[in-house]
Amino acid sequence: MNNRKIDHINFFQKSVILRTDYNVPISNTKITSTIRIDASLQTIQFILNQQPTKIIIISHRGRPNSPNDNDLSLILVRNYLE
Repeated sequence: MNNRKIDHINFFQKSVILRTDYNVPISNTKITSTIRIDASLQTIQFILNQQPTKIIIISHRGRPNSPNDNDLSLILVRNYLE
């Protein structure tokens, strides 16, 4: 398997999908630890600096019991990233 490092990949005008681990603790609609989000910021910024066409960040929180399990929403993470 080819284990290339991210700094050897050209993202210029490419569509990029980035899989992240944003399974962060949330209490009373507040993120209580942003360590996992903050750890991904350098990678996101590196990709954005290469001017990709778009970057799609995918993640999840926990295991939902139903399709409408809002307790596991990533909206707070999205707001933090913005």
